[in-house]
Amino acid sequence: MRTREARYAIPELDMTPMIDMTFQLIAFFMFVMNFSTELVREEIQLPVVQLAQPVTQSKVEPIVLNVDSDGSVYLPGEVINVMTPDGLAQLNSFLYREAALARLRMRAAGLPPDSPLNSTVIIRGDRATPFDVIRKVLRSCREAGFVHYSLRAETRAQ
Repeated sequence: MRTREARYAIPELDMTPMIDMTFQLIAFFMFVMNFSTELVREEIQLPVVQLAQPVTQSKVEPIVLNVDSDGSVYLPGEVINVMTPDGLAQLNSFLYREAALARLRMRAAGLPPDSPLNSTVIIRGDRATPFDVIRKVLRSCREAGFVHYSLRAETRAQ
């Protein structure tokens, strides 16, 4: 009697779905990652101050406003001029949206709705910026409900 030899297929592990998932995770983290260096404009020359202190880190991500010497404010994705009524309205709109997001985060954290906003607005004004421009930016921040401000400066000339 002839016996049949059993042939078994060698099991193979298909790596394609695993590699695909790995690339999707890499792409996801690249999009979600916080690129805080994008918020800092290198061409803005900060004023030099003897008593400048480092900013303390908070748990909430700050809102960075770069102010150029001609009155331009660099928001994420756009540049506006606060010396024009339209530009000031755009800045107010941006700050009110950020304030609403901050209130939502505070509500999610369980803080009372009437507590002051815990977000810090960092204003990076060029050393040649007229104070009137900085004053308009500060007034817009106050009107939107922000109470924590930080004006960036350098401790020595670079």
